[in-house]
Amino acid sequence: QRGPTGTSRFQFQVSNWDFAQALSGFSDSTRLGSFQTELSSTGDVTFPNKNWRSFSGQIAITKFKVQNGQTVMQAKRPMTLSATNGVIQSHDFYVEGNDKGFIRLQSGATNPGQLALSLDGNINMALVSLFTPFLDDLRGRGKFSLLVAGPANQPLLSGAFVLDDGLVKLKGFPHAFERLSADISFNKNRISVNSVKGRLAGGLLLANGHVAILNSTKGATQVPVDIKGSFKDSRFNVPDGFHTRGSGDFYVKGNTFPYSLGVNFIVDSGQIEPKPVSDKNAVKNITPSAYLPKFLSVRQFTPVTLALNIDIPKSIPIDMSISQLEIESSISGQLHIAGNPQSPLLDGKIVVAKGGKVDFRDNTFDLSSASAVYKQTSPDNPTLDVRGTTKLTAYLKNSETRDFDVDLTVQGEAKNPKIILHSTPPLSQSDLISLLTLGFISETPEDFTQQQINVQDPNQQIANTGAQFGSALLSQSLGISKKFEKKLGLQFDVSSSYDSVDQTTKPTITLRKQWTPKFGTTASREIGQTNVNDFSAEYLLNHNLWVLGSWEGRQTTGGDQSLIEQQNSDIFGLDLQYKREFK
Repeated sequence: QRGPTGTSRFQFQVSNWDFAQALSGFSDSTRLGSFQTELSSTGDVTFPNKNWRSFSGQIAITKFKVQNGQTVMQAKRPMTLSATNGVIQSHDFYVEGNDKGFIRLQSGATNPGQLALSLDGNINMALVSLFTPFLDDLRGRGKFSLLVAGPANQPLLSGAFVLDDGLVKLKGFPHAFERLSADISFNKNRISVNSVKGRLAGGLLLANGHVAILNSTKGATQVPVDIKGSFKDSRFNVPDGFHTRGSGDFYVKGNTFPYSLGVNFIVDSGQIEPKPVSDKNAVKNITPSAYLPKFLSVRQFTPVTLALNIDIPKSIPIDMSISQLEIESSISGQLHIAGNPQSPLLDGKIVVAKGGKVDFRDNTFDLSSASAVYKQTSPDNPTLDVRGTTKLTAYLKNSETRDFDVDLTVQGEAKNPKIILHSTPPLSQSDLISLLTLGFISETPEDFTQQQINVQDPNQQIANTGAQFGSALLSQSLGISKKFEKKLGLQFDVSSSYDSVDQTTKPTITLRKQWTPKFGTTASREIGQTNVNDFSAEYLLNHNLWVLGSWEGRQTTGGDQSLIEQQNSDIFGLDLQYKREFK
């Protein structure tokens, strides 16, 4: 309120205020309920109209408490800051922790408009994380001694800060900066990072540099940052499933937010098995309150922009899915990653080594060439050029087979690629898709006569096709065969064959399991008018010699009972098999 003499008077009273809630606009820690805070305070300050620096008044804090887990800091007695004609004095301004931590503020000013504040302390950094909205975690022990002196409008800062056994975890980055020790000094308007040592992703981390605080001619404050460092023998998992090991250097530069984070990373080895991104684990935007400072009031604030260079001079293995392709090979190349960490853009090229494998619709192709090119595109949408070949066996309607050489070409953006298929001998696109997905085609061999084709009536053709479709549905679309093999080591298959004697199609269910590298078994059941059960086992004696055992049982399900008993039979067999490769 304004007084009759032109003075301005500011009064306030706060009682048992949980001030952490005021920071919830840009601090996730409060939303997690990890902090409990409490403040009770009164204030009465008068500012002269002609010279506001000659203010007078008092601010009294009767209750102050900050708690994070078991760590607590609080004021044991009332604290006051008083001013007379601009000269500030402190009284009992001391906050004590339950872990021998403390913060102490003293004032020795004697002239109006001049500051002479000394601040020292020993504090658990977990309490400071309340004021670090861009960190997932902050730990360690911080010791500091600071002096703020000079004119109130342009004070100078001097002192030192030491961090022991620190940990810093950035949002969206899976690796923490661990076992940190830092030596930082303050001299006038310059903060010197004399040394930082620690561990990053298992490797050694070193850094140094400086931060300056400048006032421009327009009154805007700039904070130039120039910090450089290096890391050695670090093992990263960024993004999830991209396991890389290597060394490099980094820097943080700029005059104000957002600063530029640059990294030059040389990959020595690794393996790429990317995992799908879950919405549950997606990084959430921070939406600060409109009452915060301007640089914090933007809808999606980020403290840095990326300028990352990744060099993969040696081939590293990959096992990844892009669009409808599953690639198993090795890659090399170079990438440049820039922009907001939440939505980076990539430039560069990744080359897949020749000789790799690519699975398309459960068929394995041998790669002749493959590459992914980024041109200011998102990580999940490179421009693809993949070429591969395979040999497939088609099951025809008459239960015969024919081999085809199939060429696969995938080009275009990963989110909407163009897939081109060719075969030798040539097939129509519909038959090619049928061959890839179901394993059979509609055409018949040229030397197959019309009379032989008519032996199988339409109903039997439908049954044969249905069995083959069921097998493809179980093993490919539903993935049951793969699930059995992955969890139990059991291979499951459904197929069909045409019996020219009975003139019927017989579905066959087959189970296979390799119990040990030397011992495996196969069991099958052919269902029809005569059910045929087969069981075989093989045991490897040495590299060339196998022992094979087999049993076949036949059961006729229809017709005369006496005839059925004659047709039912069991056959046992035991063989030795010798194989030798001649070159």
